[in-house]
Amino acid sequence: MFLLSFGKKTKRVFFAVFCVLLMTAVAVVIMWLCDNQKAVGESGFPYVLESSEGISDFLGKYSLEYAGTENVREITLPLKDDATFSAYDEFLSGIGMNILEFSGKKVEERYLKLKNKTPKGQPLYAVLYIYREKIVGGHLTTFEQGEDYLLLDAFT
Repeated sequence: MFLLSFGKKTKRVFFAVFCVLLMTAVAVVIMWLCDNQKAVGESGFPYVLESSEGISDFLGKYSLEYAGTENVREITLPLKDDATFSAYDEFLSGIGMNILEFSGKKVEERYLKLKNKTPKGQPLYAVLYIYREKIVGGHLTTFEQGEDYLLLDAFT
């Protein structure tokens, strides 16, 4: 059996190398966390309404012009295991929204009339879901029977 003994200088070198490796590992973890946070923020959702112009500003990002609010009501979003709600979340993922994060939460559902029209000249409306002054979901509609929802970026 070998018994190793290190001098003070060797212990200091070992301790210095260990500290450098530890600081490198901490820096890598911090950069990874910052990069993940940046990726989450790149989609812009949930979009924070900072002022009364927030809705107009948000819609403007999709070349939509706000004309007025038609209706506002409070609803509770379905649970994650609801098939229709999951399909809606998948639909919204096309523009970076993840409404499933807010399942079971009470949200404000706003129906907004837009100045924009469809290519056929039909009136266009935005339906937005707002949780604590953050837009967490939304789509476009014409309210015509048989018409599908459209992503907010459908006309950009």
